[in-house]
Amino acid sequence: MVRLRVHQPGQSSSAVLSSAARYRIAGGSIWMRPGAPLLRYGASGWQHCGIGWPVVELQGPCRLVLGPLENPHGVSEPLDLLCLRAQELRLDREVIAVYESQRNVWLGVRAGVRCQSFSIESASLRAVAYGLESWLPRAAHGRAIRGSRASSVHRLLTGGA
Repeated sequence: MVRLRVHQPGQSSSAVLSSAARYRIAGGSIWMRPGAPLLRYGASGWQHCGIGWPVVELQGPCRLVLGPLENPHGVSEPLDLLCLRAQELRLDREVIAVYESQRNVWLGVRAGVRCQSFSIESASLRAVAYGLESWLPRAAHGRAIRGSRASSVHRLLTGGA
């Protein structure tokens, strides 16, 4: 299961809003199932029940899945944590995509790949990683981070660099 947790930066208090096998992020909304979204992005961050939360964490083990669930464009290797900090999607504290609210799309920081929706799902739902090689952040020393941090996420954002 993937836990969705919200909190304020620099504060020790946080709240786990839910645990689910999959969360769908479409534009500026986070969904657990069809109906009303669990959170929506607004002027004061990610809104839930009228409260603005600047930080949303999706704690794994989980996978990033781009595109339609039935036929995704790419699936990452297992990840431990993805973080939404305001309009930024982060992996290991590095920004990998930014939400453009005027266009209602997510833009890969390095490769400029646009994506209207993606999912964060339990790592146990899919056995294979593919197609997201460019989404993995690079370490400060310039080498790609490997292993459980999904070497399959780096090339989509970097354009293969």
